[in-house]
Amino acid sequence: MKVGFNCKGYLWSGFLMGVADVEDCESSIEGPDEQQLFRRTCTKVLMQEKAVGRAVDLSLLDSYDELATVLESWFEIKGEMTGPNKKWMMVYRDYDGEIMVVGDDPWAEFREVVKQIEILSLSNVRRMMLSDTLPMVSGLPQ
Repeated sequence: MKVGFNCKGYLWSGFLMGVADVEDCESSIEGPDEQQLFRRTCTKVLMQEKAVGRAVDLSLLDSYDELATVLESWFEIKGEMTGPNKKWMMVYRDYDGEIMVVGDDPWAEFREVVKQIEILSLSNVRRMMLSDTLPMVSGLPQ
């Protein structure tokens, strides 16, 4: 089986991360009958208060920690999602339109259901939880 990626690459700390328009992020898979099937390999990432988003190829990452590290670098918020001075949190939309907190599902399952990732301020996440737009999460920093 041949697998080819059509996701413009960006080299970051030894990883090949996909940075492209989501429309450019497809992989082609040629099966035994040489029929090509297409599926997306990149996921759109938007950050609150930023006009430009990115696309990340989740198939090249192994964990939520790697995802957070990459996104902190791209959006120049190093340590603000994972460090002690947490100011931002990742949520995602699945293909059913539901909004969930990134990290609630096993990594492999998340990669299959995520449609779009959003990086939101903690105050915005709290507001969404209070309005029942987002499931409640315990242990949020004040």
